[in-house]
Amino acid sequence: MYGNQFQDFGRQVETQRGAEPVVPRGWTYPVACHPAPGLARDGAKSIRSPFARGRSATSQRKRKPEPRERAGMRPILDVHFVRDPRHAVECHRSLTDTCRVIERPIIWTIAGTDPSGGAGIQADIKVIHALGGYAASVITAIVAQNTLGVCAWAPVSREMVRAQLHALKEDLPPRAIKIGMLGTVDAVEETVRALQDLDVTVVCDPVLAASDGTALLDEPGRQVLRERLVPRVRVLTPNWPELAVLAGRPIRSERDAIEAGRELVNAGVVAVVVKGGHGESLQDSRDWLITAEGMWCLSSPRQVVDHTHGTGCTFSSSLATFLAHGCTLLNATILAKAYVNQGLRLGGGIGRGRGPLAHLGWPQDESDIPTVTPIRDGSGIGGEALDQSWS
Repeated sequence: MYGNQFQDFGRQVETQRGAEPVVPRGWTYPVACHPAPGLARDGAKSIRSPFARGRSATSQRKRKPEPRERAGMRPILDVHFVRDPRHAVECHRSLTDTCRVIERPIIWTIAGTDPSGGAGIQADIKVIHALGGYAASVITAIVAQNTLGVCAWAPVSREMVRAQLHALKEDLPPRAIKIGMLGTVDAVEETVRALQDLDVTVVCDPVLAASDGTALLDEPGRQVLRERLVPRVRVLTPNWPELAVLAGRPIRSERDAIEAGRELVNAGVVAVVVKGGHGESLQDSRDWLITAEGMWCLSSPRQVVDHTHGTGCTFSSSLATFLAHGCTLLNATILAKAYVNQGLRLGGGIGRGRGPLAHLGWPQDESDIPTVTPIRDGSGIGGEALDQSWS
């Protein structure tokens, strides 16, 4: 059953009837999603979630805040899952006049720079701030790049990476950490050492090369990342080329990607989100959330646009921020994909090459919310059945 599988994220999912529903910490944001396997066998059930569907007495109308809410306690919304996962997910508009951040969770981003602002540390800070978090950064590499590609990059010394991590540990304890470009084996090793003393959610975007093919992690660093860093992270967000390096074999199909993701979960990663930007379908972009207990397909219409610079950084940093707000893993993944969809739909107009996404806060348009399908029998991947490891 789904009820206890994500308790490591600091907030156990409650699926019993009548469990108290909440929105992400500090937000008034009713939206909608579909159930994970097992949630809707006996009808709709309440869950700790930012998602809702259908009419609800408290989530569909504005309420006069109670005294304890005015004092800083977050409001409670009635949220429910629906039975049928075939329906598209609906997103209710945020109550913008009452939506406010009560507490900004601290999220670390450990990555390289991007002077064009579309990816790396700069993009991570934009995302975290737009979603109501407080960004603290550790720079691992200085990268010279723009929307046309990477020109050059230089690593930050081991001593300076260690000093940055130590400075943040002393003063700014994180609620979540996003790891991006590390560059060298020194930075990988220092990051692994820092994680030994931290019990927080870690989202790793295994940046191995730029979109133009420029290598962004040396070969010794790749080996240490596979052997020592990957087992310590809770969510891994590779695209197909990155997954091929981690798995040690080519990824030629969606089924290859899913099987490689499951191998990483069996190796100790709590969850793998296989991003579908390099997928086979020309109509849809399908991401796969894979855990030991289940698997979900998140599908959205593929957007054919030129401004795709920083999509991987944006997805992983938004996922880390939603988890820091207290979202469940499934809901955070849905919102992260919706945030990227929103950025692709509304971005553009910057630079002469692959421009950056737009960063405009929590997703507001229902068209950005992906369709979510729990996978049990292999449907949706060419009709081939998957070996099931959950009931």
